[in-house]
Amino acid sequence: MIAARELPEFQPSAAPAERSRSDGWSLSDFLNLLDLRGQTWCIVELRGSAGFNLPGDDGVAFYGVIKGSVRIAGVAGGTIEVGQGQVQIVLSGEAHAIRSEADSPSVVLDFLRHEQAVDTPPTFTIGTGPLAAKVLCARLKVTWPAGLRRT
Repeated sequence: MIAARELPEFQPSAAPAERSRSDGWSLSDFLNLLDLRGQTWCIVELRGSAGFNLPGDDGVAFYGVIKGSVRIAGVAGGTIEVGQGQVQIVLSGEAHAIRSEADSPSVVLDFLRHEQAVDTPPTFTIGTGPLAAKVLCARLKVTWPAGLRRT
């Protein structure tokens, strides 16, 4: 599930000659031309009241909740709750935090800040106490369709 408020506003800066639409890119156009790649992925176990954060960058963040639920704060100035079995993709590149509870402290997860070449995802445990959430996390490089800019 991708929350509408998470999607950055995309506008074609120069529409290709073959395009006849003048009202921007359709979702189908966008998905067909978007290219995501990467081998930077890990599993994060949040124990008790815990969280991690990532600074803004030019990549795309992917989160799949395996167990429990998390809150993603800082995307479009709001908070998004992601439950077990749900996926959230942060396309905007904004700085954000993943927390087990709304007021959980967070630490920087350095592993996701840099490109890695991982075959088997490492598991990072943040916090102490009972398991609150288990999240599959990835950092992907994005190639935007020609003529498209992130705003």
